[in-house]
Amino acid sequence: MMTTTTIIPCRECGEDSGWSEELINQPLFGGNHEVAVCDTCCNEYHERESTELTTVGYQPPIDELIPVFYRETELNRLPKAGKDNLANILTWDLNRKKGLYLLGDSRQGKTRSLCLLLQQLHKQRILFKAFFAGDFHTELVDAKRGTQYRQWFKEVTTVPVLAIDDLFAEKLTETTQKGLFEVIEQRMARKLPNLITTQVKSKEAISLFLDKRRGHALLERLRETSEVFIFNNTEKQEVFKV
Repeated sequence: MMTTTTIIPCRECGEDSGWSEELINQPLFGGNHEVAVCDTCCNEYHERESTELTTVGYQPPIDELIPVFYRETELNRLPKAGKDNLANILTWDLNRKKGLYLLGDSRQGKTRSLCLLLQQLHKQRILFKAFFAGDFHTELVDAKRGTQYRQWFKEVTTVPVLAIDDLFAEKLTETTQKGLFEVIEQRMARKLPNLITTQVKSKEAISLFLDKRRGHALLERLRETSEVFIFNNTEKQEVFKV
């Protein structure tokens, strides 16, 4: 006797949601067919959410977002690596889908290039949150110790653009390792870009993690979601070589 598979329609488009009766009838969903949404509709929702967020909410003045030292950049005084990369970096926008990963030695123009791009985004009224000189780790730990962690986590995982300067420069505790991974994971799920600068290559970054598997997984996510710019003589294909 042949058995037939029941097609559960997507609540948004009415097409096959890909959900099974067995899954729908799990205690978590209680047989409620309204929870069934197909992958296409889910992806379209996240894309709409990302677009809408760019014009929703309060964007502070630029002097509250970027330190004055990095707002005053003379282009002709940028190091050669900075000049070579800047034109391409400034063409970045939300339509590129991927974020940026700027890797190189100190004083090569990574942070100044990032800040010039952030100033450009600010003029376009694109919301972003930027962390400088260990601010990400400090805010994460403070939020964990207090009662506002959920609010902080929601802010950094839903803001249209997240910028982290000098990633991996600070000591990674178990708390910051886990928090950093969760933030990148959630932003990847929402297809929201990250703009990152770092002096640390992948192998060195992974060695900083107590759980090397978590470090490897984080770098894989950054590789998948980033366009890479090198600010020294390192070959691009070696950047995420682990």
